[in-house]
Amino acid sequence: MKALVTGANGFIGSHLVEGLIEKSYEVYCLVRKTSDLKWIKNLPVKFVYGDINDYSSLIEAVKDKEIVFHLAGLTKAYDVRDYYKVNAEGSKNLFQSCKEAGNNIKKIVYLSSLAITGPANNMNSLTEDVKCQPVSDYGKSKYEGEKYAVQYMKELPITIIRPPVVYGPRDKDVYCYFQFVNKGIRLRIGYDEKYVSVVYVKDLVRGMILVVESEKSTGQIYFISEEKMYSYDEIGETIASALNKKGISITVPYFVAQGVSIITELISHITKKPSLLNRQKFFEMKQKYWICSPIKAMKELGFSIEYPLLEGIKITADWYKENHWL
Repeated sequence: MKALVTGANGFIGSHLVEGLIEKSYEVYCLVRKTSDLKWIKNLPVKFVYGDINDYSSLIEAVKDKEIVFHLAGLTKAYDVRDYYKVNAEGSKNLFQSCKEAGNNIKKIVYLSSLAITGPANNMNSLTEDVKCQPVSDYGKSKYEGEKYAVQYMKELPITIIRPPVVYGPRDKDVYCYFQFVNKGIRLRIGYDEKYVSVVYVKDLVRGMILVVESEKSTGQIYFISEEKMYSYDEIGETIASALNKKGISITVPYFVAQGVSIITELISHITKKPSLLNRQKFFEMKQKYWICSPIKAMKELGFSIEYPLLEGIKITADWYKENHWL
């Protein structure tokens, strides 16, 4: 089948492209002329040049495609308006172009985020029917994208996937924590314990492909994650073990972390480049429970984890070392 992937050159997108090739899909990658294609340039794919904010380019991109995976989006921005332009309006453009394409499209998979729900209030993992209360502009913009997805579900075979923290080879966000641990430092923000849900990138990719293979997934929302939640200490210790590092645990008080976030945000506005840490990201990091349940995906899609944290972290650490990132 012909599958179009937006965001194909990114961390998750490039792994999805590889997974689709292994499944014998005919893969088309929506990329811009300026896109860095290093992860996919040598793969047996076809490039379609366009932009999710250029509606006319999407009309041609989705033509004759049977499956559309929509992964393109912003996770960092120095101007919050860019989040809504790309994550919300860009998604609307894609859905509308798919509608114009007619009945050829059999499934559209929209990659959303746990950020759209906001954190849980306690140790009870969030389920797909929870009321969405995003706490950042990133989360709010992805929620707006979800609203468009739900709106177009009346006319298109759309499925929404909400992953939590995604890690694995090529990732640059969780990689920052690997860097600290590699230097013998396990950082934690605040003195209270916090818990997160995680998913190794190849497990997420397998979940997305299971969605395409399932007839009952149309019109549904799924969390794709490990069933087990982890404390930040557990994750830090797992990374340290994978890197053969002991190191020390350093707790950064909230007021220090907030001060740093303000400074990095100011630098971002001056340089006009997005930063990994800002005041909104700090507020997200303060939350105790970014946790979700994959039970629905397990029951309806037959999803299961093949790479639990211990194994996934080891593979990721080895990749970082082999590619001289560490």
